Amino acid sequence: MIDLDDLQQVRQMDRLGLQAIAADPYLPEQALCAAAARDSITYAAEVSGLAHLAAALNTLSSPTSRALVLAAGDMQPDLTFDTHPAYTLAFFLALSVQSAGVAQVQPAVDHAWLRSLLPETPTVDNVAKQMALRLYQHIPLIWSGEAWLKGVGEDWRLRILYYAESAALVAESEAMQRMWSMARFPNFWPQGVTVVHLGQVGANATPADSTLATILAARRFPRLELTAPGITRTATALHYLYLGNWIALYLAALYQVDPADRVPLQLLGLA
Repeated sequence: MIDLDDLQQVRQMDRLGLQAIAADPYLPEQALCAAAARDSITYAAEVSGLAHLAAALNTLSSPTSRALVLAAGDMQPDLTFDTHPAYTLAFFLALSVQSAGVAQVQPAVDHAWLRSLLPETPTVDNVAKQMALRLYQHIPLIWSGEAWLKGVGEDWRLRILYYAESAALVAESEAMQRMWSMARFPNFWPQGVTVVHLGQVGANATPADSTLATILAARRFPRLELTAPGITRTATALHYLYLGNWIALYLAALYQVDPADRVPLQLLGLA
């Protein structure tokens, strides 16, 4: 396993320069500026979860409108999976509120917190590196603690899969309570699955979630509790997308995988 604090090792396999993009704290602002000059955008199916998240954050009934067009067939989408998720979400937010005639609020991000995720920040102070090390050789079960976080969890799952070629699972609280509370697994599962609970700063755990945490602990599932900065849901979502992107990139480095490879998808003609 490589040393995540060795910059040369971390950066040796990244031909698309995804780490350099991930280090840019101004991506949401850039997306808003770009969206102001557009009246529509095409996007890849892999980022549909972020379109739904934008609709949820703006309390709109559907992510579909004349402004947002899902790319089909041989159409080359404007927003692809390799577009940074924070940029994609901000673009969706801008276009969806434009089409609804709602004023766009400038998203605020914590630049100091984002800098703490960079490769230059040592592991002891870097939550993204710490998470990658905890999830290495494990399958994350990403538990989106609130319904609106489902799109964040789905993006994390896909980035871990596409970038690090590692399996990940995602579930909302209802699914965690109704299914994962009941499921019994072979003895090796607690050594292979780690529950990652995504929460929001200031949100109180429900009695059901607290009971579920007790059940998971009794079944020896490791559980990681996370929160991201932000006094609004939009700000929290943007920070989580930065964090999940870095976790996936660090996992790719640990697994010695170039996040642009995706060889099985190429063999299947899907990339």
